[in-house]
Amino acid sequence: MGWSRSSRTDKGVHAARNLCSAKLAIDVDQALPPGADQCTSDFVDKLNANLPPAIQVWSVARMTKSFQARSACSWREYEFLLPAEILHVDESESEEGERERVAAMSEALSLFQGTHR
Repeated sequence: MGWSRSSRTDKGVHAARNLCSAKLAIDVDQALPPGADQCTSDFVDKLNANLPPAIQVWSVARMTKSFQARSACSWREYEFLLPAEILHVDESESEEGERERVAAMSEALSLFQGTHR
């Protein structure tokens, strides 16, 4: 069996979803309805029954033999969550001051938005 994935994560970074391609030894006639490229939900359920709970398949589709998930990926979306402690929240500060600090942090983080290659 061969496989590829669309991306990887750095140490301490986690992916909520990832695209993988795999060459599987399956009975295509059982997994795919006649004339379809998308596998049945029964097939997806059978795959998930054999995977650890932390890994789940959402859908399965037939690809060409030369398909590579990493080079075929058309976009990636990242979301960064920051602990409130880095904003130095002070319980005695006014709501307005807190809003200003959050707005300044949002403005700084907006510099990271966009297309990166």
